[in-house]
Amino acid sequence: MTQKMMDAIVKPVAGVGLELRRVPVPVPGPGEVLIKVHKTAICGTDVHIYDWTPWSAEHVKPPMVIGHEYVGEIAELGAGVTGLEVGMRVSGEGHITCGHCRNCHTGNIQWCKNTHSVGVDRDGAFAEYVCIPASNVIIIDPSLDEDVVSFFDAFGNATHTALMFNLVGEDVLITGAGPIGVIAVGICKYAGARRVVITDMNEYRLDLARKMGADAAVNIGKEDITEVMHKQGLVEGFDVGLEMSGSGAALKQMLSVMRNGGKISLLGLGNGPISLDMNLIIGKGLTLLMLLISDNLLLIQFTYMVPTFFQVVLMYWYVHKNYPWVNWKGKPNLKALSQKGSVIIHQLSQVIFKNTDTVILSIIKGMRYASVYVVYMLFYSNFDKIIQIFVGGINFRLGQLFHTEKERFCKVYELYETVLYMLSFICHTVLAAFILPFITLYTMNINDATEVNYVSSLYVILFTAANLLTTLKHPNLQVVNIAGKFDATRTHAIVEMVVNISVSVSMTFLLDGIIGCLMGTIVALLYRVTVTVIYTRKNIFGYGVLREFKKILVNGALCAGIIFLLGTQGCEARSYLYIIGRACLNALWIAAAFIAVNFAVEWNTLKVLPQIVLRNIRRR
Repeated sequence: MTQKMMDAIVKPVAGVGLELRRVPVPVPGPGEVLIKVHKTAICGTDVHIYDWTPWSAEHVKPPMVIGHEYVGEIAELGAGVTGLEVGMRVSGEGHITCGHCRNCHTGNIQWCKNTHSVGVDRDGAFAEYVCIPASNVIIIDPSLDEDVVSFFDAFGNATHTALMFNLVGEDVLITGAGPIGVIAVGICKYAGARRVVITDMNEYRLDLARKMGADAAVNIGKEDITEVMHKQGLVEGFDVGLEMSGSGAALKQMLSVMRNGGKISLLGLGNGPISLDMNLIIGKGLTLLMLLISDNLLLIQFTYMVPTFFQVVLMYWYVHKNYPWVNWKGKPNLKALSQKGSVIIHQLSQVIFKNTDTVILSIIKGMRYASVYVVYMLFYSNFDKIIQIFVGGINFRLGQLFHTEKERFCKVYELYETVLYMLSFICHTVLAAFILPFITLYTMNINDATEVNYVSSLYVILFTAANLLTTLKHPNLQVVNIAGKFDATRTHAIVEMVVNISVSVSMTFLLDGIIGCLMGTIVALLYRVTVTVIYTRKNIFGYGVLREFKKILVNGALCAGIIFLLGTQGCEARSYLYIIGRACLNALWIAAAFIAVNFAVEWNTLKVLPQIVLRNIRRR
């Protein structure tokens, strides 16, 4: 007889990812029920399995059909099943217990030591059919919406955690405004709690909690929980705590604001063991239930490799297509080789400069601060790749003109530099206005987000300033390299490196770690940009520096004005697509503003640009 097949989402092998596969339809054995799945919901556990976190590697044995939150109808009954009928709308309890251990015999099956989980230890519900024991089947009232029923598992976690204690007239603190924490707000209010306060660092989630009835939704990156507690009329502390975030810092903060004799129910999965002050717990007479410690959410990011790859491909294609005059068998620049000591100093200083901040933060403040820095640089470096494509594309032509047509080189360079500044300021202005909503979404599930602040307007301003100065440095260093002035400018590179290290280290101790490091970077870049502009204008171009600084100041003032107008929270953190859409729409008028201002100020330089663009369009 031909075996029936179905579509299913499968964890095929150990590693990141899932696959849609054709697998056999399960056959219900004695005491089992086959359920035709109508709708499913995605749990955080499913995300962990997709990402293949350490917890997943320990518990899941591929190949495995995943998923455990669902609703459907009974398709087939195994032998001996009673009380159920084909066609009934049902869901299922995802924990399959042994029935013979001590806890199972005493009715505490939720603590069965031999539990097997649907979608983790046995095939799950991200398929057309799922098979579970009849004892785990839950009959669903036909009047309930299947969209709601499909995530009853999460709703059950919130309910079980919240109702571990009597909530009538009690003041409740919830840490973590994820889906379960937000649901718990409504449950606590419905169960009779007097005050319900929830904490998080994600404004979008906090707003959801307010809609669910929270008396106070506190952004702990901006507000003091103790002050909020007093504003709510609490004198001695909270009666009940529900820890939903899995963050050690959140739990420690909760312990500090609980009243003596308070009760805490814990559900959040933490990133490794959490150290607690047992003297505080014992001294306050606190009761802690449901402590669950689990896996670590990795912050290793590879996304910046994507634009790098496209940059290499695009540059290879572009150079071979548009620069047929390039002699690929040309001889090396012997002038540069004769200054190899200075060239090495320049290169070494740049390597140290680029890695100083993360090293200093890791040593002085720890890896958590370094991780915040890396998250921001992940976004800014991707924008820098866009700028570098433009810079790399023109570098060949500038080099040829400098050695053959010096006067024409000066004109082309002025046009190139003006356009580069304009493009860079446009990109960074848009990024500064819309990066915070993006980072808010990007970091909302990071477990250490309550211990270090990922979302900061000051970080955005400083990162934007540092990256803009880096871009301003590029064209002037290109001129130095093309002219072969390595010996004459090596002192500039050394001083920049020393200033960056010394100022960053001292400011990191005096200020917030990331702010201190960025201040050191900005001071060093201001020095390097200033001395490089002065050197190139005086010794290579042969004219003054005022025009150069005017371009920088005009674009900088326009950038600051637009950021002041839009703020660093350019839109709500609804979704990535929403943020990108809003950013693209605003980028249109931002680009128009910069183009208009630059054409007005630099008309003599930019007036040939439309002709160049039209000529290239016709040629293509």
